[in-house]
Amino acid sequence: MNAKSSLCTISEDEINWARQNSIFKAQRDYNTGMHNAERRGYNKGVSAGMAAGERRNAIKNAKNALSMGLSPEQTAQITSLPLEQVLTLKEELEKQKETAVQ
Repeated sequence: MNAKSSLCTISEDEINWARQNSIFKAQRDYNTGMHNAERRGYNKGVSAGMAAGERRNAIKNAKNALSMGLSPEQTAQITSLPLEQVLTLKEELEKQKETAVQ
């Protein structure tokens, strides 16, 4: 093996290494991006689930408060639900009572 062929082999190795390193970096960047996107989606889902659970809990508490005889205004203040929604819940409870009596 002469010096010229050794130099070509070394140069080729460096080119192949650079090419392979570039591919590796691109794959790593892609995987990092996918991981971050998955994490953001998970966090968004958890937040949405928590909000839905808090809303269901507020509605349940409002129904209980109305059943105990609290006024719609008091119930709205306690549960932080809009008064209009509490009034709607009160109407639903009254309809359920009427249906149960019949």
